[in-house]
Amino acid sequence: MLRIRTLVTLFFWSLLAAGTTQATGLNLRWNGCYGDGGAANKTSACTTTLGSAGAMVGSFVLGTNHNGVTGVEFILDVASETATLPAWWTFNAPGGTLGCRANALAVNGTISGAAINCVDWAAGQAAGGLISYTVGFSGPNTARIKGGFAVAQPMDLVANTEYFGINVVLTNAKTTGTGSCAGCTVPACIAVNQLTVYQGNNPDHTVITGPANGAGSNFVSWQGGGSAAGLCALGDSTGFSVTTAVSGRGTIARSRDKTTYPTGSPLTLTAQPLAGDRFVSWSGDATNANPVLSIIVDRPLSYFATFERDPAAAAAVSTVADVPNDQGSSVRVTWNRSPLDDAGNAGLLCCYRIDRTLNASPGSPWVAASGPILPVQSPTYSQVVITPADSTPVDPALLRYRVVLTAAGGSAEWISNEVTGYSVDNLAPAAPSSLSGVIASGVATMFWPAVTAPDLAHYSIYRATDGVPPLDAAHRVGTTGSTNFTDSPGFFANYRVTAVDTHGNESPATLFVPLNTTGAPGQPAPRTLSVGNPTPSPMARSMSMALGLPHAMPVSVDVLDSQGRLVRHLAEGERPAGWFTLSWDARDARGRGTAAGVYFVRVQTPDGRSVKRLVLIP
Repeated sequence: MLRIRTLVTLFFWSLLAAGTTQATGLNLRWNGCYGDGGAANKTSACTTTLGSAGAMVGSFVLGTNHNGVTGVEFILDVASETATLPAWWTFNAPGGTLGCRANALAVNGTISGAAINCVDWAAGQAAGGLISYTVGFSGPNTARIKGGFAVAQPMDLVANTEYFGINVVLTNAKTTGTGSCAGCTVPACIAVNQLTVYQGNNPDHTVITGPANGAGSNFVSWQGGGSAAGLCALGDSTGFSVTTAVSGRGTIARSRDKTTYPTGSPLTLTAQPLAGDRFVSWSGDATNANPVLSIIVDRPLSYFATFERDPAAAAAVSTVADVPNDQGSSVRVTWNRSPLDDAGNAGLLCCYRIDRTLNASPGSPWVAASGPILPVQSPTYSQVVITPADSTPVDPALLRYRVVLTAAGGSAEWISNEVTGYSVDNLAPAAPSSLSGVIASGVATMFWPAVTAPDLAHYSIYRATDGVPPLDAAHRVGTTGSTNFTDSPGFFANYRVTAVDTHGNESPATLFVPLNTTGAPGQPAPRTLSVGNPTPSPMARSMSMALGLPHAMPVSVDVLDSQGRLVRHLAEGERPAGWFTLSWDARDARGRGTAAGVYFVRVQTPDGRSVKRLVLIP
């Protein structure tokens, strides 16, 4: 089997020159520039290897003078009359796949020997080549060739001059017979549909899409292509416009870039979201949610693509937790990184930010709870933020938190899920360091040093007539913001005092045992346990008696009736060395008055036991 190669060679050249007056646009002809009389159709002897079958020459005409032209870029489209593009047109080239005619498409700087009548505007200074060859670009029976060249020395081009732009040379026919290289005899149309002229760093490039010399001047036929289905009309710029617009962050790619499209032209629009966004739907002359839209142009058409932030691109908040062992006003927010937080998206992102809002007020605004947090591609992030209030028994102070990822320049935001959390003051104030005071005639007066705490709310006072008062509401007899308290139960009682902060944390309790210190300051403690007699005796409403302790020791003082039954605890607990006064107001443990009669005051210590007789009169 004989192998016949086809080499397609494209050239771009630049040289300032004058020419005849023509319309702005593009031309494509076999064996020469437009007006040379070149044939509109080319056939190839597919069963021979007799060499070149001819050359396609592309040219362009500018409508205005262009100074400092540095290069051009072109788009050449191929369409066959078969349902799919024959294997003969499948080349091995950038953007394409390895076909049966590998290396048949190439670009070099050698001008064709064919009759080139348009102006050669670079004279060998051009450098560049093929950018891509894509099969099936606008349909299964199509292919697109894209290439470009630059020149070392910027050139000035004048208007109304036909400049040489593209030289495509077919050097050989396909392999004789049928097989993977079949398709040489299939009719096809070849059109130069776009050429862009670049002027240095000027962003306003000139894009030419229409024919320069009337309908059909920018395409040629292969093997009679164009006689069926009007394929060569694909290269014609006359027809209807197709306008597109987007809402959101995305673009719309066209299978063919034309200003206008002939009737019956197939066109594919592809909605392409930017990183982190997703396509939603088309609207206008078509309504659907498929990002690829295939249409036939038969009238002026308009399409609108809507994009939105992709929720899957947002960070994911996992927990909002109280910071332990602190005074409150802070929580730790932990989240998993956004998929955009990746090395492949360098320059895309600015930072993370934590927002909060009141959970109890659905309409309350979101406010920033943190400053910018730079993305560092960490799998998880954790940040402590300040809260405006801590949770208390009265107000849970629930807040909702979210993490917002912002794009560089603030052009987009990705908002995470919302997680509820609250802060807690975990530290209770210190207990009052000591209590002092007296109890007499059923009135207890006590004092204590101030507790230092930034969030101190008040002190709570607890009372019990028997033993140590429990710290519960039933035994709490009052609260105060001062460092003293007076209670008038009308009977003897034991007390404890705590410090409470604004968040309900309560300190340990300090016990106030109503043994009242007596004697002059500095009076030495007795050498041995000393228990005085009740005074007065007989008593009517109250009595007191002295107690002297030689050293610190536990003391228990009780009032017993004549039968030895317990009437009242007067004291219980550890006391320091020194002199004290014991008092009884003639009431029992329940605060009820006792009957007249004989009573006994029993004092028990590790150093000894003493019982004193007492008479109560009406």
